Amino acid sequence: MGKDITEDMLRRMEEEAIYEMLHYHEKNGKQKIKDFIKRAAGRYVEPKDMIFWHTALIVNSLRSLYLIYGISKVVKDSRNDDVIDVEWKSLD
Repeated sequence: MGKDITEDMLRRMEEEAIYEMLHYHEKNGKQKIKDFIKRAAGRYVEPKDMIFWHTALIVNSLRSLYLIYGISKVVKDSRNDDVIDVEWKSLD
């Protein structure tokens, strides 16, 4: 039961971090209204940063951790001298 909880937590953490990275640049309704008023008053509205490197580092770390966890689980489950076939894919 502990393994299932850990896998589920890692998966949810990864999904949340990916969501945050992909939607970081989006503005909510309140921010859009504030920006509209500032523009109407002739003030400069700074665009949101499209690449938030803190979140990107977290996502990359979680993906690496999840990959290592998955590989170690396969190795532990296979307690004999079986050959483990691993296919590496680029995340780019």
